[in-house]
Amino acid sequence: IESVTAKAKSLITPEMKGLSEPQKLQMVMDLVSRNMSYDRTLRVSNSQCHLQKINEGLGVCTDMSLLALYLCDEIGLKEPGVARVTVSDEHTFNFVDINGVRTYFDPTAVVASNNRQVFTDPIEYVKQVWGSEGWGITNKVEVSDDTLGAIAGARN
Repeated sequence: IESVTAKAKSLITPEMKGLSEPQKLQMVMDLVSRNMSYDRTLRVSNSQCHLQKINEGLGVCTDMSLLALYLCDEIGLKEPGVARVTVSDEHTFNFVDINGVRTYFDPTAVVASNNRQVFTDPIEYVKQVWGSEGWGITNKVEVSDDTLGAIAGARN
């Protein structure tokens, strides 16, 4: 965990900490986009621990969400966390309070397709991310706070 903290500290400048909360969130998305690539082959994601993948800049949603979590904390955003949802596959994304409003964003979508949408309703987020699948979900969709699980799992 110390290595992700150190990476976040190295990426955040004092000037960034003075930005408005919406600007800080955009900066976090920019930093994740500049420092991570999506492992479309899944070779690295299955053979390395999350901390190693983050430091090497190649990973999947959990890796990007962990980096975003630590960047949000380091830049001074309030109540950052990692959410987990299972629709057809399991996926992690992030949340943070922006000007007192819980806001959801997906660093993986930023890296994979430069999608910087933010949502205040996690179910609307799921509908948007999974497109028509999201609207046609017939099973219960649960979005859970998985911050502690993601941090604990980072060692694996």
